[in-house]
Amino acid sequence: WILRHIYTLKLVALAPKEIELDRFSVPLGEKASRFVQIANPLETKVDLAVTSSKPKIFNVGTSSTVTLEPSETKTVEIWYRPNDYDVLDKARVQLMSPEIGEWAYNVSGIGLAP
Repeated sequence: WILRHIYTLKLVALAPKEIELDRFSVPLGEKASRFVQIANPLETKVDLAVTSSKPKIFNVGTSSTVTLEPSETKTVEIWYRPNDYDVLDKARVQLMSPEIGEWAYNVSGIGLAP
């Protein structure tokens, strides 16, 4: 005897939780960086749109788009350049793609004396 079973599955994918990066501390006029890994699980090239709630002081690399080749894992720079001394800055930096989803980073930093 051969028994066959047919199942109906309902799969739900949830967006990853927001990631809290360690606080930046850097003298005014300088830039500090943290590096994160982003992976493309698809067999097609994907462009991720970059947004920042405070783009002049927290941002990603030098472009508003990060491109991932098929099955590529890329190290991405998130940087902080303070414009005030001894003030805690906070922002949200996102990398988004309709194909592979969103990575959201809560970032904070404080400017130090030069």
